[in-house]
Formats: sequence, C-alpha cells, structure tokens
Amino acid sequence: MDPEYSGIYGKTLDLLRELMNNGYAFSSGKYGPKEYIKLKKYFPQIRRTKRYGRMIYYLDDKSKFAAKALLEVTKRKGYELSGFKRDC
Repeated sequence: MDPEYSGIYGKTLDLLRELMNNGYAFSSGKYGPKEYIKLKKYFPQIRRTKRYGRMIYYLDDKSKFAAKALLEVTKRKGYELSGFKRDC
C-alpha cells in the first residue's frame, strides 16, 4: 500500500461500518485511538466516551442509543447522558 495514501481501510473501515450500522461501537480491544483519530479527521461528528471502564465510539446524533447500549452491557440502572455530550 502506498504510504501517501490516507484512505480508510482495515480496522478503521470496520469501525466506520459498525458506526454506520448501529450508531455506536464498543472498543473491546478491536479499535483504538488510531482508528478514532483517522475517522474524526473525515467525520467530525464521531465522538468517544469512556464510562464504567468501557470505551464507546458513537455518532453525535446517536448519543442516546449509545448511552442505552452502554448501560445494558454494564448492567447499570442510572442514565447518564450528560457525559456523552461533553466528552469527545
């Protein structure tokens, strides 16, 4: 692959697909800051938040769905959407 090429491929493309399908994606060791930074360059509406020891990436307009999914996965009962709006 050409080192000058800065397109979206590999894990970054997988993260983008998951974000487009679900509106959110859990890191779970599959995605890291490298993929997030690359996508953020092209799609500024992508956000990330770390809550309850889990990193979640989500689209800005899907923050409620991401918060609900995070609470379901962590078995939490409280709904803390404010952290999703201020974290990037």
